Amino acid sequence: GQVGGQVGGEIGGQIGGQFGGQLGGQPGSDVVPFDSSRMRAVPMPGNKPIEYTREALEAHVEGTMLLRCTITTTGEVTNCRILKPVPHMEKQVLRIVQSWRYQPVLFEGKAVNTDMLFTFRLVAR
Repeated sequence: GQVGGQVGGEIGGQIGGQFGGQLGGQPGSDVVPFDSSRMRAVPMPGNKPIEYTREALEAHVEGTMLLRCTITTTGEVTNCRILKPVPHMEKQVLRIVQSWRYQPVLFEGKAVNTDMLFTFRLVAR
């Protein structure tokens, strides 16, 4: 019924498929955007603070660094992407943030993978 369609195909898609699904996705692997009005991201005790690198201190760099990371259903911080860098701090911030752990983020009573924006105001001292 569709140009380029296949004889015997299903109208609207494949049996068992999901509209908008991800090829190769795993059950429960969807990432929900973080919504601070309905979700809480609670850090676990013992997460290390961000420390300045020697190079950043010597260069007196300061600024706001933005990362977008996934908090998994087990509380791990993964898949971090730098949205706004601060010179000499990128690797350090990524290393520390990806070592952090959180309580699982709940959405409608279930632990979910969530994509969260991290904002750091870095000030040399």
